[in-house]
Amino acid sequence: MSSSDASHSPRSPLRTGLIAAVAVLVIAAVAAVVVLMRRSGLPAPGSDAYEQTTRAFYHGLAALEVGLLDDARQQFTSATMRVPDEPASWANLGLTDLRLGELDQAVQPIERALALAPKNPDIVLLAGRMEIARGRLDEGLVRLRQAVMLEPRGLRAHFALAEELTRLSTNEADVEAQGLLDELVKRAPTNLAVLIERARLAARRKDAARLRESIDNGGTELPVDEKRLTRARRAVEKAMAILDERD
Repeated sequence: MSSSDASHSPRSPLRTGLIAAVAVLVIAAVAAVVVLMRRSGLPAPGSDAYEQTTRAFYHGLAALEVGLLDDARQQFTSATMRVPDEPASWANLGLTDLRLGELDQAVQPIERALALAPKNPDIVLLAGRMEIARGRLDEGLVRLRQAVMLEPRGLRAHFALAEELTRLSTNEADVEAQGLLDELVKRAPTNLAVLIERARLAARRKDAARLRESIDNGGTELPVDEKRLTRARRAVEKAMAILDERD
């Protein structure tokens, strides 16, 4: 399942997705969208069942976005009960459980979403995040690699994989992560999250050229909290200064 399969009608409510939190150093979270599909098991548009399902889904999504997690869980549970074959409702329910810190409870809805949409890169990415949150790093990396393969041009899965590889703190993982981040910089040269993660890894690997390049490219980033940006840039610049002293 891919976003290109979705209905493009502006009237179709079944086109939105889940917000997947992806931690990025000093930036809040990166949104990941799972597009809801027009599947054979869905109620007919305009029917009472359709209206109730989409109302519950959007209520849940709004609650999830503003942090009303108990409300979100209730609404997504309602949506899954009304239309059990819609994967995004299950994925959102699992994401809500993750945000509530109920990691084991998140397994069933996310696995249900995967069973319904095994080739959706965003659901696979969410599954990878879930496995890593549960301490199952190997299984999580398998899922993240699968998400990258399913969406070769996607940014979220590539960044998530690079981020987790850097946490392994092995030379092999760092080399792979550096390659992923270099590719991301080519695609999104002003993405602050990518630039900071690339600079952080370059500092650890004592790669002065990449470190300086990442700092220099950070002047045209997307708007973010200036205080956080300043702290992040100072930390990276301090690392660069240490490298200079060692040269």
